[in-house]
Order: sequence, then C-alpha cells, then structure tokens
Amino acid sequence: MAGLAVKLSASALFVIAAVAALCFFAQDNLGGSVKEDVSSVVPEIVGDGPGLKMNNMHFPGAAKVPQQNGKHAIMVPLHHHPRSQEDTEAVFRWVDHTHTRKKHPLVMKHAKQQRLVAETALQNSDLVEYFGKVGVGTPPQYFKVVFDTGSGILWVPSHLCQGEACRDHTRLNGPADKTLKMDHGYVNIKYGTGRMRGHRATDVVRVSDVHVQKQDFLMSTDEEGVVFRNGRFDGVMGLGRETLAGILSNGEEGRGTPFYINAMNNNLLAEKKFSIYVSQKMGHPGALVLGGVNPKLFKGKITMHQGHSPAYWMVGMNRMKVGSTVVETGQARGIVDSGTSLLVGPPEIINRLLPKAKANEDCSNLHELEDLEISMMDVHGRTKVYKLTPKDYVMNRMGRCKTGIAIMKIQLKMAHPIVILGDTFLRKYYSVYDHATGQIGFAEANHDQH
Repeated sequence: MAGLAVKLSASALFVIAAVAALCFFAQDNLGGSVKEDVSSVVPEIVGDGPGLKMNNMHFPGAAKVPQQNGKHAIMVPLHHHPRSQEDTEAVFRWVDHTHTRKKHPLVMKHAKQQRLVAETALQNSDLVEYFGKVGVGTPPQYFKVVFDTGSGILWVPSHLCQGEACRDHTRLNGPADKTLKMDHGYVNIKYGTGRMRGHRATDVVRVSDVHVQKQDFLMSTDEEGVVFRNGRFDGVMGLGRETLAGILSNGEEGRGTPFYINAMNNNLLAEKKFSIYVSQKMGHPGALVLGGVNPKLFKGKITMHQGHSPAYWMVGMNRMKVGSTVVETGQARGIVDSGTSLLVGPPEIINRLLPKAKANEDCSNLHELEDLEISMMDVHGRTKVYKLTPKDYVMNRMGRCKTGIAIMKIQLKMAHPIVILGDTFLRKYYSVYDHATGQIGFAEANHDQH
C-alpha cells in the first residue's frame, strides 16, 4: 500500500510508505447517522487456497496447516485483484518518472509516522493486487484489507464517515456492534496525497479462526484525497513490528499492539511467527499463514536473516549484481514490505543496475536482460544470494513491459541506504516473520502447485 502505506502501503498509495502524524483532540460529538445497509458485506472468499484443501473453518478458503510442534497454523487466502489497464498505465508512468527525473526528492520518516511518506500521486491500491478478509465486531462485519508488513495498525472506515471515499467502501456500523468501544479523541494521519482522521477504538477482530478480544484499531471518520477515493480495498491490516503501531498507543502501556502480536501473546497461534506467499499467477490466491509456515508453498530450506529494526521487518544487504555489474550497497537495509508492489532503492544503487535490467515497453529486449542478484548475510554469517530473473522482475501486462524496479531516496534515522523489498521480490521468495527472534526468512516460493 508495502509497506497505509495501507499499500494506504495498501493498505493506499504505492505507498511505499505514508507519512503519519498523530494528534488527539477533545471530541464534541460522537453521533452520526448510518446511511448504508451493512448486511451487504464483502462477498465470501471461496476456494481451496494454495497447497491445502478447505477444512470447514470460519472463513471459506481457510485451512489448518500442521506444524512441527504438533499444533496447527492457520492459512488465509490472499486473493488477487489484477490491475486495470488504467492502473497499469499509472504504474508504468510512475516507474518511468523515477527512472528519468534528474533530482530524486528525499523521503524522510519523522516521529510518530505510520509509514514512510509516498511522494507520488498514485494511490497504494494502484500497486497492490492482493487482499484478504478481516471481521470486526459482534456480530462480525467483514472488510477487504491488505495485509501489510510495512505498516503497523488496522484501520477500517466507520459509519461516522460520510464522505465519498467512505461511501464507496464497506463501513463499520458502530450502533450495530455490541462489543465496540470508541475513544473520545481523534487520531490524525497525513499522507502525501490526502489525510485521514478517526477514533481509536477496541473491538473483537478476527482473521479466519483467530479471534482477538479488545483489539485496538482506527475507525476513520474523515478520509480526504485520491488515496482513499480510488482505493480498491476497505482498509489495511498492519503486520509491521510493534514500534510502527505507536500511532495508536499514544504512549499508553498496553495500547496499540498489532493484531498478530496480541494473537501470539494470547497463545492463539501455534508459533510466534507468520509467513506470506504471494502468487504470481493470475486468478490464483496467495496466502497469509498465521502461526507458522506451509511447506507446500515453498521449495528447499528457509534461510533466516537477522532483523535490524524495532519498527520494520528489515534485513541487512551486502551487494547487488546484474550480469557483470556489481554494486556495493553500502550495507543497505532492506525493508520487507508486502504493501509495496515494486522493488525500490536509491539512485546510487538502482541507476547502476538498470542498464542491464531495463525492459523496452514493447518487450523486445527481454532476452538481452540479465539476472538480478541480491546478497545478504544469514544468521550464521554465511552469504546467501537471492536471484531474480527478468521474468521475475519485469511487469508484463497486456503485451507491454516495464521493469518492476523504481528509484526513491528514503532516509531513516540510520546511516544505511534503504531498499524496499516489495512484491517484485516476494513473488519469487516465500517470506517468514519470526516475532520471537525478530528474524526474517526466505525460501523460493513454490508456484508449481496449481
């Protein structure tokens, strides 16, 4: 959205990232009329899901996955929403712009941001193509959300939001929700192309068979900007590390904890980890596996890498290589972001790689392009090389091609260059996120099961 970057990192802008500032204000009126029939919720997500047959769980398509400890992880299908021709054009134009502009603006993260700011007019949903379903409240009301490792909070539209952006999406009907508790204050989030205001609230939140009581989330009351009006998805489920959820904690002990961490703390998951499989085939679902891994979704062994941030799922990078061109990255840090569709890096790295990796729009030079290799150190001090072939990193849509690698300068409070490992990378490599150790793992995704 990537990372709403709800991806709004889907969870709205290409959001490689979205800048957020947090403020609380006294609220005069919590009232509001409900103008939509909430019985019209997101259609059921049906189908067997990748790698396993349906197991009659709470949500159609979910399945139990046996783990080595004898317990079961829960696999939730992530369904594919292909881009329209208009969306594809917008993505291609944006990538071209990053490749050709002479000056790359510096994108910085300041205190209390939910994501990195997106400096483009594209909304996340133009770049995000995968969504799942989340239930909120009693009885549950269902929302299409992007599961986003690049942001930290869950947010959905509420019945108090009467603007165009909210009317075009499913809204949480507060008066019909028996377990909703709403705070008396506003949370304000600013993005590169819009802003959101809402109330911090607690409620029962469920993802498949995992139910968390008193989960903090944001229910929007105002959504302004193209990022919200044009978004394909109702909201975002942040799967980033705990510090990224600080916008909802407001410094209060025990508040704002992300859903997956609450599920782990309440012993609702088989293991303190989750994993993501991003499908590369049109019409086939990806998967979020809560509580472990699904061995049918990857090949070989999972290589684990040390985490380098309390906020992002961040790995250390050594060098990148295309053909005979080797680029020392200056010990770059790679943010693993399911809410961003592309691989994104600073110009001093990407500009040296593009000559041997840049696809012609008519796809005529694909046979001339070289493999892209990314080297990382694993937790045992050994070098692991991850390879992307031109087929992996080139977007081929409707007979037109574009290299799925963009240029952006991102500055965090560290000396290292920042690279975003979005879906260009995650389609090739199944990813594992270990909350207990802070480590991130990769194995080649198995796309042969369909």
